[in-house]
Amino acid sequence: MSNLRTTHDHLAQTLYKAIRTLVGGGNIKDRLSSAANILLTLHIDEIPNDLLPKYEELKATLVDGLKSAAGEGKIEATIRAMLDYDAEEAARRILDLYIDLKGGI
Repeated sequence: MSNLRTTHDHLAQTLYKAIRTLVGGGNIKDRLSSAANILLTLHIDEIPNDLLPKYEELKATLVDGLKSAAGEGKIEATIRAMLDYDAEEAARRILDLYIDLKGGI
């Protein structure tokens, strides 16, 4: 039980860090890129089964395999290619994951 709690706490902290990054200064794509780099440090076994489909879908949105420019990672290339609206929607989905993990607002 303690290990499960520790995993839950780590997931909550990681999502919270990503959200804090999203509400900081800068344009939405830069903030989303930073938040995605935080979020994607999670291992698949840290995600509860009920949140796994949403996490996997979000991960696919943030890293869709676009060819990146020199010095640019796949996350940055994917987010650079997004419309601002799509970046805002991805940011909302990160918040939704956190809310779902916590069982509501």
